[in-house]
Formats: sequence, C-alpha cells, structure tokens
Amino acid sequence: MIKQLNLTKGLKSFAVFLGVLLALGVSVSPAVAEKMEVEESQTETEVMDKEEDDEMSETMMERETDMTDDEMSAPIEDTEEEVQLETEVMDKEEDDEMSETMMEKETDMDDDEMSAPIENKETNMDDEEMSMEKEGDTAEMNLVETAMAAGEFNTLVAAVQAAGLAETLSGEQEFTVFAPTDEAFAALGEDTLEELLKPENKDKLTAILTYHVVPGMVTSTDLEAGKVKTVQGSDLEVDLGEAVMVDDATVVKADIMTSNGVIHVIDKVILPAE
Repeated sequence: MIKQLNLTKGLKSFAVFLGVLLALGVSVSPAVAEKMEVEESQTETEVMDKEEDDEMSETMMERETDMTDDEMSAPIEDTEEEVQLETEVMDKEEDDEMSETMMEKETDMDDDEMSAPIENKETNMDDEEMSMEKEGDTAEMNLVETAMAAGEFNTLVAAVQAAGLAETLSGEQEFTVFAPTDEAFAALGEDTLEELLKPENKDKLTAILTYHVVPGMVTSTDLEAGKVKTVQGSDLEVDLGEAVMVDDATVVKADIMTSNGVIHVIDKVILPAE
C-alpha cells in the first residue's frame, strides 16, 4: 500500500512538472509527450491492478480467518455437546441405580413383612406341637410314672410302694388320685411318717392311701359337690365353692392326665374316719 501511494504521488508530481514546463514555454516533443502519456497510463493500470490484487488478498485472508474461527469454534461446540450428553447419561444412570436400590429395599421390606407372620405362625405351631408332645408324653405314662416324674410326690410314691399299691395304680384300670404333695406329708410330722411306713402298719397305710383314690377317671369338669365313694370304701366330701375342697384339703392343681387316670394335687393328707 505504501509503494502504491508513493507511485501515485510520483505520477502527480511528474504531471505537475510537465504542466510547469508547458507554462514556461518549454517545448516537449510529441514522441516524448506520447511516451510519457503511455507510461502514465501503464502506471495507473498497474496501480489499479495492484489495488485489485490487494483487495482480493484481503478478502481471501478475511475468509481464511472466518474459516479458522469456525473450525476452532466447531470442536468447542462439539465438546460442549458431548459433555452435556455424557452428563445426562450419567445422571440417568444414577437415577436408575437409585430407583433399583429403592425397589430392592421395598422388596426386602415386603419380604420381611411377609416372612414375619410366617415366622410367628411357625413359632406358634412349634409351641403348640411342643405342648401337644408334652401332653402326649404325660398321657403315655401311668399314674405312678407320672407321680415319679413330677418330682413333688416323692413321699407319696414311697408310701404307695411300701403299701404294695404300685402295681395296681400302674395297670390298665383307671383311677382318679387326689395326690398330697411332699409338703403335705411333711405336715404330718417325721415320726408319724416313719411309723406309717413300717411293715407292721401296712394295712393302716393302705387305708389312708386308698382313701385318696376314686375309681374311674373323674376330671375337674366331672366333679360334683357331695359325697364321692373312694377305693377304701368311705366317702369323700367334695365342695365346689370358691376353691375345690376334698374334705379339708384344697385342690391346688387339677387334671394332670395319665394313661390310666387323672391326678388332682391337694395341699393336705386326708384321713378316713376310724
């Protein structure tokens, strides 16, 4: 651009110079004048061509700059879009994982809630089965075996064996026994017990024991107030008041079932009238 300006200025100066010469009356030959005009015309043409070339170069440079900017911005835009897409995908995956976790927890809770009643039912069934087995075990034992297994009728068992009644109470015939506890026998006194257990007092001991026995199986629901015939032959007096009384003894536990009868626990040894 600077060269073009200098050249233009030179041409203008040359033209001014020619004008001055003509004004001063200096003669210039036609050939020289024509040559100068041709050179001036060529110079102007060259200047115009140069200006066009420069304009084209600038236009191309601007286009290249624009293309470069576009090319540079395109990857950035693509990268931003890719990052956004990746972020959306990651968010979606996190949401899916959270949903799956929540569903698993709900499923586990549902399983736990469903299994709890089942476990309770199984526990209840086990308890019932154990209870039935216990009753079944007790029912399989006879009167003497049940008394021995209970652990609170040791004196009674010893007296039954001393009186020779163990075989009878272990047989198939059914009996109802009003069984005094060890504490009830202890209330008679040690000397009295020792005296009753002597062989020479077997008949007296047998009478006392059989007075506690009623033929047949009489449960608590079968008991009736009044007199009840015992194996000894005398009558027991049964009172069905606030507490079930047999003579002056209280029934503290009823209906211990055995294979050949039933036991009602009483808190006192009852004695037949002499």
